Amino acid sequence: MNRLKEVREQRGLTRKDVAKLVGFSDGAMARYEAGEAITTDKIEILAQFYNVNPAYLAGWSNKNGKQQPTRIVYIEKNVGRIPPYWNNDNQGRLIKWKESRKQLYRRES
Repeated sequence: MNRLKEVREQRGLTRKDVAKLVGFSDGAMARYEAGEAITTDKIEILAQFYNVNPAYLAGWSNKNGKQQPTRIVYIEKNVGRIPPYWNNDNQGRLIKWKESRKQLYRRES
């Protein structure tokens, strides 16, 4: 028994029901379940319908769980520091506090 038939029977569906729901002919579904050549786009349609991994239906994997798309997260490296006289106002904005007298004195010199 191939995996297409196995998954269909686990869900209690007939071949005609599945063919009608995914838009295939009953004859095509019979050929696919008999192990005749099936294209990858048809495997993907059936995998999405059954909510399983396409590789499982094709027999390439023993894991029948649906694969989650890979999430790519980019992290930017800090390249500088915020001066100590800048502060956060807890609303996402930075506030520049007055410089100390020592720093003001240096400017006047």
